[in-house]
Amino acid sequence: MLDAGLRVAQPIQRGQAGFLEILRTLETDRVFERLGPALGAAYRAFVQRESHRLEALRHAPACLVHSDFDPSNILVRRVDGRWTVSGVLDWEFAHSGSPLEDLGHLLRPPAGAVPGFQEGLVKGYTDAGGQLPPGWRGMASLLDLTAFVAFLARPGAGPEVIRAARHAVRNTLQTWDSPSQTGKACRFGSEP
Repeated sequence: MLDAGLRVAQPIQRGQAGFLEILRTLETDRVFERLGPALGAAYRAFVQRESHRLEALRHAPACLVHSDFDPSNILVRRVDGRWTVSGVLDWEFAHSGSPLEDLGHLLRPPAGAVPGFQEGLVKGYTDAGGQLPPGWRGMASLLDLTAFVAFLARPGAGPEVIRAARHAVRNTLQTWDSPSQTGKACRFGSEP
């Protein structure tokens, strides 16, 4: 996607069309085999029904997205009695996109299920100058689905990875609150 001068020659689509295009490149027969007929059909219907929410990101500025941004990749240290980030590891999946991708990743269980975690994350993000659009939580959940579909698409994915990815897809579909443009949060529950 870069030319000889390292300029963007083929920009990535954003918004709903970009999201659906990414999913189309990831969705293989293997993905739907691993999801199974019922969950695969529910996933497809869900994506078609809810992906319009990402249209709000079509013209939003892009930023560097880590794409594996979770506590195990964030180094912190105490400076003058306060915790501060001292480094971030594992940048192999980094790309240009929406910061909501990393927020969605951070809000996965178990960290996202800790009482007060989402509120603290939002405060830290907005205090540092980050802006959250209306309905951001639902958009973050939608964007995070791409990671689980990518796990399901891996040829050598082991049974634990497949089980965890299926659980995450099922959980997203079952706990979806149809986030309104007022920013209503999605709930995360446990798999039945």
